[in-house]
Amino acid sequence: MVLSSSERALQFGRLFVGVTLALCASAVISAALWAAGNTLIVFEFFTGQWFAHILFPATPSIGSVWVNGTLTPRFSGLGREPGWMGMYIAFAAVAWRWVGRPRWWGYLLLSAGLLCTLSTAGFGIFIVVIAYEIFFRARSVESLGRRSARALAGAATVAGAVWIALYAPVVGLLAKSDVNVLSLEERSSVLNRGIVALTDFSLGESTGVANDGIGLIAASAPNGWPYFLLVSLAFLVPLIAAGNHHRPVAMVMVLYLTILLAQPPQDSTAVYALLIAAFAWSRPRFDIPIRDERIVGESSRETARWA
Repeated sequence: MVLSSSERALQFGRLFVGVTLALCASAVISAALWAAGNTLIVFEFFTGQWFAHILFPATPSIGSVWVNGTLTPRFSGLGREPGWMGMYIAFAAVAWRWVGRPRWWGYLLLSAGLLCTLSTAGFGIFIVVIAYEIFFRARSVESLGRRSARALAGAATVAGAVWIALYAPVVGLLAKSDVNVLSLEERSSVLNRGIVALTDFSLGESTGVANDGIGLIAASAPNGWPYFLLVSLAFLVPLIAAGNHHRPVAMVMVLYLTILLAQPPQDSTAVYALLIAAFAWSRPRFDIPIRDERIVGESSRETARWA
């Protein structure tokens, strides 16, 4: 109901980007204070699984990892854990141009907030999607030479991004094997089970493994290949059906890659709500009241049907 109106959808988009920017600014302040040795916990509460903290000025935090010998809190923001906030930040970064006027300082703030999540998956997906937006997204008017130059620069950037995702301190995969080896091993184990299930066209069976639904590929082991196919189609069919100039590819990429590799597709309502929002923001905006009986005249009816 909210997103069925272009005006309400736009308001929601601006609110989402604004709240994300504000939380990232708070996270940067909290990180600076923490690095300076000022532990400013406003309050804490138990979520039923772990303790969450609100750091000064207003930074939600769940969990912590060792960074250069210092136990550092992870920025969770709007998410139920830091990896979700990494997805929200990446989504806000590519959604901003659809709902407002992006600013360079805003992108810096989002990047800094992403680093505060210390999320490997969020970091990698962010780099890949931003590289797509800058170098591979088709422009309406562009020469072949310029397009080719951008593609070459994009390929080099993606190669560098892969290297960073592997070797970057703290958030790189190799660094994560040092600071959080249990998380990495758990995710690798369930991912391998999912790949086997897909290659064997399994209809699903109990795995007896905790967190076997982390990522759509992993969730294929307990749920079967039809589950993988149907969830994937929920993301891809609207993208294929959209007009060439109204395809929110980057926004869908953020959501689908996160669900595919890093977060559970089940009980993740916000992902599907943002998927609907992505198409609401990218559709042509017509202010014609199609169901308004006051529309009169043949030309008006024709225009309304076209809209």
